[in-house]
This record gives sequence, structure tokens and C-alpha cells, in this order.
Amino acid sequence: MHNTLPNSGKFLSSTISFFLILVWISNDHFGKFLFHNEFTGKLSDITGLIVFPFLLTNLAFIISFRKLPEGILFFLANLSIVTLFFIINWSQDWSYWIYAKFFGNQNGVADKTDLLCIPFTIFANIYLYKKYSIQDIPVTLRIKVLNVIAIILSTIAFMNTSNP
Repeated sequence: MHNTLPNSGKFLSSTISFFLILVWISNDHFGKFLFHNEFTGKLSDITGLIVFPFLLTNLAFIISFRKLPEGILFFLANLSIVTLFFIINWSQDWSYWIYAKFFGNQNGVADKTDLLCIPFTIFANIYLYKKYSIQDIPVTLRIKVLNVIAIILSTIAFMNTSNP
């Protein structure tokens, strides 16, 4: 039995993660509709690009029964998400195609200025991954519950971003 969480789980169970997830959800649900400006768009991009790789890494690590190296999963999650984000924002045609194929709508808007979020979030993710790698957080019932709640809320946030 493993007595500590993986780094991605440590992050997802943290106060920082819950803050980012709640900002992501509230911004996508309220902020974009109330203010509809550059700030609200970038805020969702940044929070999503930070939280989503940790979510995918944590899920992949759990699904692999802790057999695959978490660091490699984290690298692949970041690479995949950044690549998809790049494709969606590079061309409106590509954006429409991705949204139609995977989300059932054509509401994606390509915005090349969104690509400026990529370097910031990559550095943030590396920093956060390293920060939580040095923390020893024992697995308690409270931490397990926080981790499950974070997974559910992150999934809701992603689905909220994908919907019109």
C-alpha cells in the first residue's frame, strides 16, 4: 500500500488547485458572459492549462495502478494538452474541426494571442510539480476525499469550457 499521494494528486488536493478550479468554473460560467473580454478568456486558458495536465496525469497514474512513471505521464499530459491548445488556436478551420469532432459543436474560436499562455503555464506546471514532489503528504481519508472532489470539479470545469 502506498502511503503518499503522487505529485499530481498532491497538487489536485491542494488549496491552490481548488482555487484555480473554482476560478476556472466561475469564470467560464459567469465571467465570460458578464464581461466577455480578453481577461476572462485568458484566465480560463491559464487555469485550464495549469489544472488539466495534473488531472490527466493523476487519472493516468491511477488507471495504470501506479505502474507507469508519473513524471513521464506528466510530460505527456502537458505535451498533449499544449499541442491540442496550439492546434485549436492556430487556425479557425482546425478549431471548428476539433470542436465538431470531440465536443459536438463548432463554438471554438481560434485566437493566436491565446498561444502566449503556453510558456507561462508550462513554467507554472514545472514549478508546481517540483514543489509538490518534495512534500510528503500522507494519504488520509480527508486527502482521498479532496482528491476525488478535485477530479470531479476539474472534469466539470473542462466540460464547462467545452460547451457553448
